[in-house]
Amino acid sequence: KHGPLFSPQLGQRRAIVVSSTDLAKECFTVNDRAFAGRPQLEGWKRLGYDRATFAFISYGPHFRELRKIVATDLLSSQQLELVKHIRVDEVGSLVRRLYGSCSNHDPVEMNQHLSCLAMNIVLRMVARKQYFDLDGEGKEFREALAEFNNLVGTFTVSDAIPWLGWLDVGGHLQAMKRVHLKIDGVASAWLAEHRQKESSSAGEERDLIDVLIKELEDGHLSENHQTDAIIKATAT
Repeated sequence: KHGPLFSPQLGQRRAIVVSSTDLAKECFTVNDRAFAGRPQLEGWKRLGYDRATFAFISYGPHFRELRKIVATDLLSSQQLELVKHIRVDEVGSLVRRLYGSCSNHDPVEMNQHLSCLAMNIVLRMVARKQYFDLDGEGKEFREALAEFNNLVGTFTVSDAIPWLGWLDVGGHLQAMKRVHLKIDGVASAWLAEHRQKESSSAGEERDLIDVLIKELEDGHLSENHQTDAIIKATAT
């Protein structure tokens, strides 16, 4: 009805809707850098340490440097092979839990178990932590992350009309503040623990937080964000 490309007005912001495969391909291949920016959304600002992580920032030196660190020290083939034992260990733990449940004829919710498996693997690679036991100390953190995922994509009134941010229709901004404080408390504890162990960790396996501390210790990455904020934002 409106053609392959049209631009609706969302409050004070203008959006672009692409409904053509050819145009979408051109946007994300030929002109990918032109579309690599990020909107100034409240969820990204309040939950992402004022957009300190590469997931929420626009394309630029900060984005490229963080992406390089994550790709090299977390997701590269060599690094994934080095931490293969983590995946083996966590899968073994899952199998033992499932065996125990089956032996007792208890019902098993596989979605929850598989979610815990995936997040335990990620957290051990990021911070050497296991916070996703079904009933362990990670329950509160897991719930906070679930709220984070629900809120981070929420389109608030202030996203469309910035000067109405004080209105907080639906209480989303207050909820974002509450969830951020929960996650920041955990991330701050991780960072403090890593800094304390830094001097005595020679030869010990490094995780992503260790790498970020070393790579960003001179504060060169961003003039707009503190080093600790970048580390915590990237780790969570």
